[in-house]
Amino acid sequence: MRDKCCLSCGRSWQSKSLLPIQQQLARALADENTYPALFRLLARMRLCADCLVRLPLLGPLVCPGCGRGMPSGETCADCRRYADEHLKQNRSLLSYNDWGRSMIRQFKYRGDERLGDLFADLLAVGYYRHYRGIRFQLVTHVPLHEARMRDRGFDQAERIAVRFSEITGIPFFPLLTRIKNTDKLSKQGGRLARWKSMQAAFSPRERMPVPYGKRPEHILLIDDIYTTGSTVRACAAAIHGMPEFAQTAISSLSIFR
Repeated sequence: MRDKCCLSCGRSWQSKSLLPIQQQLARALADENTYPALFRLLARMRLCADCLVRLPLLGPLVCPGCGRGMPSGETCADCRRYADEHLKQNRSLLSYNDWGRSMIRQFKYRGDERLGDLFADLLAVGYYRHYRGIRFQLVTHVPLHEARMRDRGFDQAERIAVRFSEITGIPFFPLLTRIKNTDKLSKQGGRLARWKSMQAAFSPRERMPVPYGKRPEHILLIDDIYTTGSTVRACAAAIHGMPEFAQTAISSLSIFR
């Protein structure tokens, strides 16, 4: 019976009542080319009608750099102030509100693996919404430090990225390892402290081959949450430090922002 309940609120739901909402949401997020893929993703999400309509979607007008919601789609003050040569852009699907924090905690710290598929589907919705005109040759993820891996038993970003790769057909390859066990964001003192803590936090995996025998022109970097951008920027810098990827464009995609 549990498998027929909403993963968010726990209530049971009927598929027929969801159809109009799924169709309406898919039309709002897609164009005619991506509508079928988006509708299929929404149709299989285990969310009831109430939770589906309450998804905290970021609006269509966002900063072209970091994906922050902006009234006119202009570049935000942070991106004007902190230009980055390694990360081309970030996009996110949902605002990181109380609902998002609750769902992330349930996945990361309580080990509810069912949410991995839901998050991968949400990430794929974000991909079809924001990156439908871009061709990526490779997907990679922001890795977890081995100490936190021991605590949690799994790397949440890797699990989501692998499933996302299966959905979209973009090959996945783990490019990086995390060599610095940084404090949780809640324990850090703002953007500057976060940026400093992330310096040299990642390094290439040993004996890194060129994946699939071809140098990718554009890599998509996956994480669950984008906050200040320090983490994905540190990852992008580490990837660009690898000779085979020095000229590769890197964009990031997260579920929450």
